[in-house]
Amino acid sequence: MKVKRSSGCNISYLFISIMIQTIIFSEVCGQSISVSGKITSNRYPIQNASVTFIDNSDTTNKISTLTDNAGIYQIVLVSSVELNSNSIPDKFELVQNYPNPFSTSTAIPYRINQQSEITITIYDILGRKVRSYPVGVQRAGNHNLIWDGRDDFGARVASGIYFYMIQSKGESRVKKMIFTGNGNNAVMIPNLQASTPYSCLNKANKTEGNVFTIRVGNTGATTPLVVPEEFERVAIQNGTTIDLSVAYIPLTFDFDSLHQVISGYGAASPWYLPVATDSEIENAFGTDDGQIGLSIYRITVEADSNLWSKWVPSTKNAQDMGAIIIASPWYAPGSLTEFRDGKTRIQLDKYTEYAAHLNAFVKFMERNGVSIYGLSVQNEPDAGDWTNWSPSEMFAFVKDYAGLIEGTLVMAPESFQFLRNMSDLILNDSVACANTDIVCGHIYGGGPSKYPLAEEKGKEV
Repeated sequence: MKVKRSSGCNISYLFISIMIQTIIFSEVCGQSISVSGKITSNRYPIQNASVTFIDNSDTTNKISTLTDNAGIYQIVLVSSVELNSNSIPDKFELVQNYPNPFSTSTAIPYRINQQSEITITIYDILGRKVRSYPVGVQRAGNHNLIWDGRDDFGARVASGIYFYMIQSKGESRVKKMIFTGNGNNAVMIPNLQASTPYSCLNKANKTEGNVFTIRVGNTGATTPLVVPEEFERVAIQNGTTIDLSVAYIPLTFDFDSLHQVISGYGAASPWYLPVATDSEIENAFGTDDGQIGLSIYRITVEADSNLWSKWVPSTKNAQDMGAIIIASPWYAPGSLTEFRDGKTRIQLDKYTEYAAHLNAFVKFMERNGVSIYGLSVQNEPDAGDWTNWSPSEMFAFVKDYAGLIEGTLVMAPESFQFLRNMSDLILNDSVACANTDIVCGHIYGGGPSKYPLAEEKGKEV
């Protein structure tokens, strides 16, 4: 089977993820141990905390997971083992993943018959690269890799068929797997003894048993932040529940100095979901008990102007409740695009028409009682299957044509990872900078950080 290589990546969800739970497992004939528990501080759950189990008999064996919004974690451990002289596989082999289909994580087993440099790559059904693991040099033996259903940028992939390929010394093997993405399966490491018999020796002293050190720490999304702590020499059996209490770090506020202006918090209503109902708008933007109280509403600029009217009722409702409205196009009108450099892009001689299209949307909403606070040139111009823009194309449009858009603040470039290669070009040119009111982007696989150049130019970020 041939798998098409591609550097593209389809980001399916607006989701910030810490890639902690992907671990390489070796010597898989050890005991699989399922552990769960809850991390709290003063009885309050600690969300998105890092929980790491370190095998006392082999401290290089570390397995990590995250707590959920209720402070609960679940993990499958593998005790340390070593193979005897009969454990060397007789061939290079990729084994079927388990479980399959899977809904959260799956183990990808493989055998190598000599020390090799290993690379494992996961592709979607169209042959686009989803995830790459440059595992590195591994000794001969039986190994496993855990894939948690996320791409190279930390976003959960869509349900469907995927292919995983292992490469070593010019050889490759490919197998198919199915991701359903709607459950909470636990990954049990497959035992490879059935097809490759060998015996295993537990490195740990028999009186030691399965003893781990448990480390609780912070990630970029931990709430509240905790004082990192280790719990040493914890004996664990399969099915063990271990609840841990840690100290949290109290927040301090300096009211005498301004560090950041937060314009508001909001939510998006993208084109691929039904338009929000009145009750959803009221729950989202209302400030009564039980309502969320958001203040920004992001809607879609449809490529077909005949569909613009469907956004008016919900958007006007949100505006009447105090929300400011921002809008982004996913797709440009088909009459303005072409397939160029492997992507759908706007024809270079149609930039005037595209600016007119965006301007017409602002005027249409205005006539219907909706004021568009900010209008983006393009949602994620450097990712996805929608209309794509190169950095030079985005720069050219903003510099020469964004001035034609009236009645709103122009937002650009909305890079999917807030990559600076687009926005720096704009900010470093006086005309393009003047045509850009808000520097915007997404933070997939990254995190919010200061942008000195944008601040220097006086731009809202």
